[in-house]
Amino acid sequence: MKIALKTGFLMLAVILSGNLMAQESAQANSNLSDYYNTELFHWSYNMIGGLSLNLYNQSSSTMFGINKSMIDALKLYPDSAQEYDSYRRNNLTGNLLLWGGVAAVLGGAFIPIFGNSDNLDLNLKIYAGLSIGGAISTIVGSFFLSSGQENLFYAVNNFNRAKIREYK
Repeated sequence: MKIALKTGFLMLAVILSGNLMAQESAQANSNLSDYYNTELFHWSYNMIGGLSLNLYNQSSSTMFGINKSMIDALKLYPDSAQEYDSYRRNNLTGNLLLWGGVAAVLGGAFIPIFGNSDNLDLNLKIYAGLSIGGAISTIVGSFFLSSGQENLFYAVNNFNRAKIREYK
């Protein structure tokens, strides 16, 4: 009976001391929460709009470009600036390939209509080549775009980590 009472008392002391320590650092936790809400990037992702970023009460989607203030913030730290530059290159390459491929596929569809009617076999070969090449370009462009989104995600994470290191 005495051992059970001592063990129960010891467990109660351990539980209460943990709660007291948490209350002691409540102000520091509040400061970190305020810092987190104002100084760090917040992100969300949906299938239609892609990656959405929030910083300093501004929101921006990667579908139409990123706000200038967010770009400046990402360029503050070398790791995040390097990842942002990779995002920019992959995004540019992906858009060129994607939309160039779409233009080739759609342009190829007009070859049989407006092409030389005397040489139908050549028109069909040109149509097939443009359509297949455009489809491949579109697929490769979509991979570049998704790779760019990943680079931007890493840039945001590197920025947040560097900001948290500054807070300490």
